[in-house]
Amino acid sequence: MTVSFPRDGCSRLCRVAASLLCFVTLPLAACEIDVLPLHFGAINPLHANASDSATSLTVTCETSTSYTVTLGEGSASFADRRMQSAAHTLAYNLYTDASRNVVWGDGTAGTLTVAGSDDGSTATHTIYARVPAQPQAAPGVYADSIVVTVSF
Repeated sequence: MTVSFPRDGCSRLCRVAASLLCFVTLPLAACEIDVLPLHFGAINPLHANASDSATSLTVTCETSTSYTVTLGEGSASFADRRMQSAAHTLAYNLYTDASRNVVWGDGTAGTLTVAGSDDGSTATHTIYARVPAQPQAAPGVYADSIVVTVSF
């Protein structure tokens, strides 16, 4: 949904109020999402293998609802998501498939979204992840944050 405002000097308060009024007119439907944390565990940079992991994302809607799940870029880009530890980074990515070929994103830059339909129960989606081999990785605890959006 796109909301546009005229550039006629409308104040920020006016824009917030207009936005809130817009949301009041939407159909009343509620969906909740729950994403379990994703952990890769200890990664040995001396190994030439990628480290794979996965986590679950659940969507529960009050009524039968079709939806789309998008994942944000995190601290880098869809092509090369990055976890950070102080000044160091570690490349990784998130995928829609177990073979880790299709990057899960927002539908831009070659990424795909995941669509679903909930009949009032819980639908579970798997987020597949991979840290490719990185022999120059510095020791540390690495983390990134991803925004998960469910549009219905």
